[in-house]
Amino acid sequence: MMRVIVNGVSFYTTESRVKNGVGDNTLYNTAVRLCHQEMGKSVGFAKNFTLYDHKMNKTVIAVQIDRL
Repeated sequence: MMRVIVNGVSFYTTESRVKNGVGDNTLYNTAVRLCHQEMGKSVGFAKNFTLYDHKMNKTVIAVQIDRL
């Protein structure tokens, strides 16, 4: 079980769900997946990601993941 916080919104999920996508927004899924990959075997990890959509609009997404 994992707790994921994206831009201040917290939810609980599983590692397999993180790998398959946690929502319908592609940018947020990408940020959560990248954070999960970078955390490796750590208990927790947090990072700000700067991503761009198809129209080159900049979005900063803060992600924190904790293993429970």
